[in-house]
Amino acid sequence: MDIKTFLEFNEILPDSQARLLMGPAGIGKSAVVKQISEARKFNFIDLRLSELEPSDLVGLPYIQDGVTKYAEPWWWPHDGDTILFLDEVDRCREDMQPIAMQLTLDRRAGGRSLPEGVLVFAACNGEKFMTSAIDQALVNRFACVELTPTVEEWLIWAEGKNVHTSVTGFIRSDKVHLDTPEKMIGVPNQPVPTRRAWTNLGATLSILDKKMKEQGQELAKHPYLHLFAQPFVGQSSALAFGSWVREKYQVIRPADIFSGKLKAKNLNIVQVANVVQEIADLFCLEERTDKEHYNCLKFFMEAGHEAFAALFSALDREAAYIIEKYDDVDKYIKDNVNILSEHVPTDEPKSE
Repeated sequence: MDIKTFLEFNEILPDSQARLLMGPAGIGKSAVVKQISEARKFNFIDLRLSELEPSDLVGLPYIQDGVTKYAEPWWWPHDGDTILFLDEVDRCREDMQPIAMQLTLDRRAGGRSLPEGVLVFAACNGEKFMTSAIDQALVNRFACVELTPTVEEWLIWAEGKNVHTSVTGFIRSDKVHLDTPEKMIGVPNQPVPTRRAWTNLGATLSILDKKMKEQGQELAKHPYLHLFAQPFVGQSSALAFGSWVREKYQVIRPADIFSGKLKAKNLNIVQVANVVQEIADLFCLEERTDKEHYNCLKFFMEAGHEAFAALFSALDREAAYIIEKYDDVDKYIKDNVNILSEHVPTDEPKSE
């Protein structure tokens, strides 16, 4: 089930119904649950059962009036606007499973009940990747979903999270490298490509890219890109990634936009969005020519409504008289005013 379908399915499940997401490590199971939490404005409690002991779930025992009771564990929710996420249920100790069952079936542990309205989610690695079997009685308490996010869903998520554009650009060009190859599944002590691994590599490359720009250099010129990628995604994908960045990664230079050299069709929206403010700051300089103004506006028109609206919003009001010089640009704005207004940030004044 892809993410879009799962989100629709999740909305029709009763709050009392526990959900179990199955799928290989690194595909974004926890990210999807966190997305649901953020959308509902719920608290998010993430418990990795493989790292816990029974006392972490039920609380430490103590004697009161000759009766054994359990202290409230640190994570216990106090209101219903909460998602409780039990991760790695296939990796937990055998004596943890009955407690996990009690939480999902009876919504109780340590003699106390979960507040009404708490949603219980769990996750495991699925049949191919499980380290231990989950008792069928426990599995049957869940609505079990084999999560299979599409490549496009991951790219949309990654671009929204500003994963480095070299990573998203490479995956768009060669989707086969996004996930672990069949022959590498279960191979111990070997880094393999996963969605999480590519995200982590992107964070590292963002730091490297910033350092290189400070030195007046380009990421694509770095001689060790494949070596830096290998600890995250393994040798094969790292070599393909390094080769693609050196040969095809498109760096956006404002000068290339103003000169008309760069075409928007070769770029994704995140790459364009990253230069909007820089372009807006350069747009009204006195030395800028009419041709450069037109090339810039044409570039953002070709990039799409969202990109053009972002530039339109970022420009100073003095840019209005420049835009009016060009009939096709002025017509584009008038013909699409309703669409463009949807993309203009509400907390910023719109240029006139």
